[in-house]
Amino acid sequence: MNVQELALKINCRVVGNAEVDILSVSGVEDARVGEVTVAYDKKNLDLALKSAASAVICEEKLLLENTDLVKLSAKTLLSAVNAKRSFLAAIKLFDWHIWPAPGISDKAVIDKSAKIGKDVSIAENVYIGKNTVIGDRVAIYPNTYIGDDVVIGSDCCFYPSVTIYPRVTLGDRVIIQSAAVIGSDGHGYNPTSIGTWEHIPHIGTVIIGDDVSIGAGTTIDRATLGATTIGDGTKLDNLVMIAHNVQIGKHCMIVAQVGIAGSSIVEDNVVLGGQVGVADHVSIGRGAIVAAQSGITKKVEGGIMVSGTPVQPHKEQLKQDAYMRKLPEMNKEIKELKNKLAELEKKLDL
Repeated sequence: MNVQELALKINCRVVGNAEVDILSVSGVEDARVGEVTVAYDKKNLDLALKSAASAVICEEKLLLENTDLVKLSAKTLLSAVNAKRSFLAAIKLFDWHIWPAPGISDKAVIDKSAKIGKDVSIAENVYIGKNTVIGDRVAIYPNTYIGDDVVIGSDCCFYPSVTIYPRVTLGDRVIIQSAAVIGSDGHGYNPTSIGTWEHIPHIGTVIIGDDVSIGAGTTIDRATLGATTIGDGTKLDNLVMIAHNVQIGKHCMIVAQVGIAGSSIVEDNVVLGGQVGVADHVSIGRGAIVAAQSGITKKVEGGIMVSGTPVQPHKEQLKQDAYMRKLPEMNKEIKELKNKLAELEKKLDL
């Protein structure tokens, strides 16, 4: 589309040539001809105006503050009320994740009892089990397994090699990336009298709400009894592990390599940084933020930021980290003080 068409769709005003063709979006460092980029500050504006990009999105205020730079450039500009939102809108317009055309491959295996909605796309080597319900406009990529008695809402998208075990329920607009596994047995075992481990049957389920995003390689275990639940709008990154009977609230953000042990409760709007570990039967309050690589072994109150292992208020952890960095210097000073004290005691004895 040309710049004028783009501007109308992303709520911007064109400054310069409105007929320039835009083929894609790009970051300011590697922008090419035919691409639109963005500048959030003067440094990036300078880089963007010198780049090969055909157009630059920036806020009106930034343009007014840097009229000297703008006058020296013949670059087409897109003046935005909110440059970040406008650039995000542009990215969505040029998103390469094109929804596949409706149709069911003759190489898919679908049980006769399954109910398939309207305008679905089911690729080759997909398996759909007995009594499973697939909503309207669902896209299922190749090599995906969906077991018996699964219920899937509308407008969902499952990328290649997703596995959904029997009796799992998913809401509308759920996106699952490749190799995710939903509904496998939890890691539940009892020790026996002869020193072995007896597996505990997991006969519960997994219930996933609307607008949930699940990253590649993520695993969500089914409950022993009852349900493991993921609330509406929650986003799970790649390689996240959710154990049996975990309850995750709405609109949580859980980053890569987080592990949440069984029966823990994560309330609404919680953020868990990368590689956070959560012990079993722990609760994390609404709106809490947990810094990366933290270990949670007891209850975390809502609305606070914590870090460390075990976690504590983030400011306290920062103080301790500062002290730790000073330990070599403090150790050296202590040795010097001990030597001086020994010399002083020796003089006093004499």
